[in-house]
Order: sequence, then structure tokens, then C-alpha cells
Amino acid sequence: MLDFAKIRTYLGVQLDEISTGLIEKVYRRAIDGTAQLPAIVLGQPSLEEYLVQPCISRWELPIHLVVDRPGSDEEETQKKLEDLWLQLLEALGAIVQDSFPTLGDPGVVEATLRRSDFGSLLIQGQAFPAYEITLEIHG
Repeated sequence: MLDFAKIRTYLGVQLDEISTGLIEKVYRRAIDGTAQLPAIVLGQPSLEEYLVQPCISRWELPIHLVVDRPGSDEEETQKKLEDLWLQLLEALGAIVQDSFPTLGDPGVVEATLRRSDFGSLLIQGQAFPAYEITLEIHG
């Protein structure tokens, strides 16, 4: 079984290092208290296929990039989100490749960026513009 605490710690440290000056905060689990945006939020893992191969299951870990809506300039909000999203995708790709395969947990057999979707993230009942990047983990 994977140790998601180790994976979160590893990803959090790596993302803290690369996001300086771009992201206010990297949240390892959830936003507790007042959100410091823009932020990266490591979501809750989901089990996609249990024991798809002997002793290996397929998991997905959502990584959210979320920005604030500071005013009524929706175009500027979307531009900021898209610019940060492209930078985060590139950084996550490098993190996954550099750590191949472990992500801080020796139980990880393989990790791959699988997809990314635009949407929103609810923070204390309020929706904020966000991208969800899906990290697929086999372990």
C-alpha cells in the first residue's frame, strides 16, 4: 500500500521550491483558515483499479491550481490562471521525471501526469477558478 503522507511531503517540498514568487502557498491536504491565493492544493487520492497487476493498484492524485477573483476583470483572472497552470504543468513533469519512480515512497512503481481539466475549487463554500491536474500513480 502506498504511503500518501510521504508522497504529499515529497511533492509539497518540491512544489515549495519551484513556486517561490509565483504561488502564495502549497497546501498538502486542504485549505485550513483563510486561503492564500494563488495556491496549489494536493487533493485526496482515489483508487482507480485495485490490483490491476499482481500487487500493483492504480491511483489518481488530483493537484489543484487555484486563483482568486480579485475584481471584475474575468479575462485577467483567466490569463493569470492559464499562465500559472502552464508553468505548473512543466514543473510537475520535471518533478515526476526527476523522482522516477518513487515520489518519496519506495512503493511507487510508476507516476505519470495523466490529464488536466479547467473548473473550480470550492473553498469554504465559495468557488474559485482552478485547474485540476491528475497524477496517476501505480503502486
